[in-house]
Amino acid sequence: MLEWASKNGVDHASFLCFPHNSTMCEKQESLIDLKYFYLNGVKAESRLLFNNSYLQKGETDGSSFPSGGLRFTHRARAYMIRDPFSEIFIRKKNKIMYIPSLLVTHHGLALDDKTIFRKSEAVMKSSAINLLKALGVNAKEIFLALGLEQEFFVIPKSAYHKRQDLLFTGRTLVGRVGAKNQQFSDHYFAKIPNEIEAVLREIESEFLEIGIPFKTRHNEVANNQFEYSAIFTDAGKAIDQNLIAMELLKEFFEKKGYIALLHEKPFLELNGSGKHANWSINYVDGENKLKNLFSVPKD
Repeated sequence: MLEWASKNGVDHASFLCFPHNSTMCEKQESLIDLKYFYLNGVKAESRLLFNNSYLQKGETDGSSFPSGGLRFTHRARAYMIRDPFSEIFIRKKNKIMYIPSLLVTHHGLALDDKTIFRKSEAVMKSSAINLLKALGVNAKEIFLALGLEQEFFVIPKSAYHKRQDLLFTGRTLVGRVGAKNQQFSDHYFAKIPNEIEAVLREIESEFLEIGIPFKTRHNEVANNQFEYSAIFTDAGKAIDQNLIAMELLKEFFEKKGYIALLHEKPFLELNGSGKHANWSINYVDGENKLKNLFSVPKD
């Protein structure tokens, strides 16, 4: 990892976790070896400090994360631990290596959504293997696959800042229905506006660079509503990729003078923005067990 990071000009590493506040959090740490720094000064070839213990348990102050009453403030220590099933990635733009992680208490209680998912995944895999064996299928190992579709609205930043309800809640709370609504059914699968397509192309370049495999983009049903879909992959990776993609959508559109709204239902009487989760139980060789078990026999 250190060699890979060095070749790509990385000077910081960041744990990446998903606490119970519907956001993505990061903790960026410099990888400069202090001993080398003091002996040689800052140079382009400065060695990076990176070791196994850093990956095993990175301590953080957990007092400000929602805990659901799990801990008192004076016992609010939390730990970020690398999720070994998720893929590490580099953003060359800011020279940071991101390490998807779990956020837990000293005793292993979940302070994030990722830990809850991993525990649920383990139960699901075990139960699915037992079910398959009861149905006569000798399954030793399976993986859960997931394909996520992300819908979102795009509005000009100038219009967004005129609406206090959008600013504070991500959706409209007052107002009236627009003169041109969905009644003409002329937006779905219509030509993507040139300025929106240009931003999406920039986002997709970033997707490819950090390893997010996308499949399709198109206009959605409501006015100024769009969708991108990722390629079917391991469920844990798919969730990581979707959360990162949402952050990139917001970041790139804002740079171009737009706001990407990811709220499920930001406008009255317009289609909401779904996050469709298409999933399956697969063998490690990619064979879809649900398809084989429940397919309709041919005549």
